[in-house]
Amino acid sequence: MIGKLKALFNSLRKISGAERQYEMLKKKFPTLHLRNNVSIINDSKFFPGQHLELAQNVVINCGGMEWSGGKGFFKCGDFCYVGPNSVIFAAGEIEMGNHVLLSPSVNLISHQHSYADESKTYDRQDPRFNKITIGNNVWIGAGATILPGVTIGDNAIVGANALVNKNVAANTIVAGVPAVIIKQLKRN
Repeated sequence: MIGKLKALFNSLRKISGAERQYEMLKKKFPTLHLRNNVSIINDSKFFPGQHLELAQNVVINCGGMEWSGGKGFFKCGDFCYVGPNSVIFAAGEIEMGNHVLLSPSVNLISHQHSYADESKTYDRQDPRFNKITIGNNVWIGAGATILPGVTIGDNAIVGANALVNKNVAANTIVAGVPAVIIKQLKRN
């Protein structure tokens, strides 16, 4: 019986911690829209624009951790949407423009482990950090992954499940693994 009470108490404590973060974020950013089970790690490096919506089960790690040497931040412009089950790791910095649409299950990963030193296991090698920059009016399709150092230009579209490991020019549609140019758009 005592074990069940402890488990109940611990689950309530977790809920209240999430609720505290939600209330603090809503006070600091009144136009931020949060759905269920959103996790923002190191919110002191979280800089949302006006009317950012984070759907359910979104995880944003804003960097600033000991292992990253305190580096990293997540910054986005106005009227952006992050779809459900998306993961954003911003230890290498991530900056998004205005009117960015991240569909469900998008991954933005701005750091990676090195593998150059064969005498060390991967988890013992220093990570590498490279900023991801996403322009204005960008749509990233469901399940896409954007890797460190990538810049996506204004008005670009990234197809569903694409793996983007190189820059994407403005007014371009890319898709595939790895992503390749599918079409040029005629936008201003």
